[in-house]
Formats: sequence, C-alpha cells, structure tokens
Amino acid sequence: MGDFFNFDGPVFRYGNMLADMVILSFLWIIFSLPVITIGASTTAAYYVATRRISEKEGYLFVDFWKAFKREFLRITVLFAIIGAIAVVLFLNILFLNDATAEIMPPLLVTIWIPLTFVILIEIALVLIYLFPIAARFDMKRKELLKTAFFMANRHILITIALLAMLIGGAIIFDTFFTFLLLVFPGIYFYMSSYLFMRVFRKYRPEIDVIPTDADAAAASRDSERAVVEDNSEDNN
Repeated sequence: MGDFFNFDGPVFRYGNMLADMVILSFLWIIFSLPVITIGASTTAAYYVATRRISEKEGYLFVDFWKAFKREFLRITVLFAIIGAIAVVLFLNILFLNDATAEIMPPLLVTIWIPLTFVILIEIALVLIYLFPIAARFDMKRKELLKTAFFMANRHILITIALLAMLIGGAIIFDTFFTFLLLVFPGIYFYMSSYLFMRVFRKYRPEIDVIPTDADAAAASRDSERAVVEDNSEDNN
C-alpha cells in the first residue's frame, strides 16, 4: 500500500500527468489566441505530449516554448496556405446556388461538389497528422505534406480513431463536462499521442526509446570491436 503513494507510484504518476494536461491546455489556448498561430501552438503541444508519454524528462513550458519558436515560421506559413485553400473550397460549396449552377455545365456541378468534399476531408486528415509529424521530424514543408498525406491514408483505421476521439470527445465534454472543456485540448494531445507514436515507431523504431544497460553494453562492445579492427588494419 505504501508503494501506491510513492513518488513513483500510480497516484503521483497519474496526478502529474493530469496536471501536465491542464497546463498544456492553457498554454495551447493562450498561444493559439492570434488564430494564425494555431498550427505552431498545436505542433508545440504535440512535441510536449509525445515526449511526456515516452517518459522524456524536461520542463513543460520550456519544451513548449522551444518547439513553438522553432516551428513558428515553417508551420504558420503552411497552416495559412492550407487554411486559405480550405476556406475557398468551403465557400465554393456554400455559395454554389442555383444561379451558379445555371452558368456551370450540369456535369461539372455534379462532379465538382463531391470532389470538393473529398478534398476538404483529405485536408482535415492531413492536418491531423501534420502537426505531430512536424513536432518530431525535421522535414521541409513539401515533405511534411507528403508524409502527413501518406500516413493519414496508409493508417486509415488509426486516422478514423483519432478523428472520432477528437469529435466525440469534444461533444461529450461540451454536453456533460462543460466546466472541464478548457482542459480537453491537453487530454486529447496526450491520448492521441499514444496513437501517433505507435504509427511513428513503424518507421522509426528507435524514436524516444531509452537505451537499456544491455543496449549500452552492446554498443560499447561494438565500439571497442571497431577500434580493434581499425588498429589491426593500420598495423597490417
């Protein structure tokens, strides 16, 4: 029973996680207030959350601020471009009235509306993956978009689970736990990070893996063996 309340026990461990969720929620809200910075703020939140679930040590605010500054320009520009495209496509659907339909060929109208919906859905799926990928991988903007598109469609079941978690969680909190709605962002960042890291480790198994003593010993032996082989070659 004593271990239950130790600093390494579940009470303190989950208590610290809950506190981090609350702090992360407020940081994300504050840094997202200019709206245009939502992308950079979300990237910073995922940098913190994915490292925390991997038990990487660090100060929450310091890690958040470091990631926010690092990704501000790259992600803000990308978010603005994607957001502008999404708004234009949405407005095209919204204002495609009878008068517009009369001007456009019927076949084009029939194809254009479903196609626009598909594009908007793909944009939403790409945005789900874009920020966590940017938080943990150093890529150029074009590569980021390609990777986010690939992962979102390649791991479609996880993508659907992430989308359901976001929409369903927001509805549940708004309906039954309105007083906790402000902490929902942090909860979602943490919960979704488990799924994102599961996907990331399919491509980068070593990401956030803490080396064990056996791994360190093996690496040391490999290093010593390489030195010995190099010396043998030099002597020959």
